[in-house]
Amino acid sequence: MSKKLKIIVVILVLVFIAAIIFLRQTSGIYYKSYSPDGQYSCYAAVSNSFSYDGPFSKFGDQSGKVFVYDEIEKKIVGSAPVEMISSVEYSEWDETSLSSRGGYSIELPRKINSNLITKYQKSTPVLNQWSLTIQGESYNVHRNKSNRLTIKDKNEKTLLKDIKYIAQINNDSLQVLNEKTEIIYLNKHLKPFTEAIITTPPFYGVCGNVSTYSLKIVESNNYYILKKAESFTNTNFDNYKTIDSINKIDVKNIYFLNKKRQLEHDGNFPALEYVIIDFGDSFGIFEEQYGIQYFDHVDSSTSPIKVKRNGLYGYYNSTRIKYLELHPYVFNLAEIKNSNDKKGYIDRLGKEYY
Repeated sequence: MSKKLKIIVVILVLVFIAAIIFLRQTSGIYYKSYSPDGQYSCYAAVSNSFSYDGPFSKFGDQSGKVFVYDEIEKKIVGSAPVEMISSVEYSEWDETSLSSRGGYSIELPRKINSNLITKYQKSTPVLNQWSLTIQGESYNVHRNKSNRLTIKDKNEKTLLKDIKYIAQINNDSLQVLNEKTEIIYLNKHLKPFTEAIITTPPFYGVCGNVSTYSLKIVESNNYYILKKAESFTNTNFDNYKTIDSINKIDVKNIYFLNKKRQLEHDGNFPALEYVIIDFGDSFGIFEEQYGIQYFDHVDSSTSPIKVKRNGLYGYYNSTRIKYLELHPYVFNLAEIKNSNDKKGYIDRLGKEYY
């Protein structure tokens, strides 16, 4: 083989290798979303080889890759090729992977708690008829096919109709969303008044011995160690057991919901045992059952806890993180604004009303 021919062959091989490398490259971030606990995000990137930025390109779909990004370690931990990048919207998280039915499966370096996924994906059974009793007055509630409610007395006389929501809020008041999605308050006779009557229900403590609990966060050289003790009636705790430990790297502050590193409660007044972790530019919420979930911001002064991720808000363990605006609960309802700027309300089970 002549020297000139050898040079041509080498050039062709190099061009072929460069073309292969180029064909394998991707660019852009599309359809980004997060795992239920915020540990990971997933997104699609377009293949450079077939990218098209001409007229009507937004109406098409392109080949590319799906990536899983570790939000804790700040690195890509897996990827898979896809024929259409929009398929990432139909990905499903399970305890150990991100997958698409009949498509890719990307393994995760750390587990997602399956109970948390179930909580986010579960649907609440719809009751079409139930009873509502307040101070001896009993009513029948009926839900029609349009999801509107009709309230009837025991003689089946219609008292209210076309309302969207009704629930008792204390001993003698009801909270209602009318057909215009406006909050109104009713007394036990279903008569409206301006504001709900705020009453404090009587407290019935448990007689005899009740379980008492003490939790504390102990600081070591490299870790914050969560300890818990249990006793009966007295508060002399001497049997602390280690629950878990949290690495001190990047942690600016750590505390319980009382803003302290010690928490005590008992069976009469149970308290949430969440641990808030302040990383400075992000937050975590630790639960013994679920571990740590990560957020951009956490407001632990609200009940439920208000969290923020990727510019959207939600209530921890109560709602999805999907709202442009999320106001405090007024009794059973909180005002919301969704990503389409539509205002409405959400109840404490996470059901929306517009």
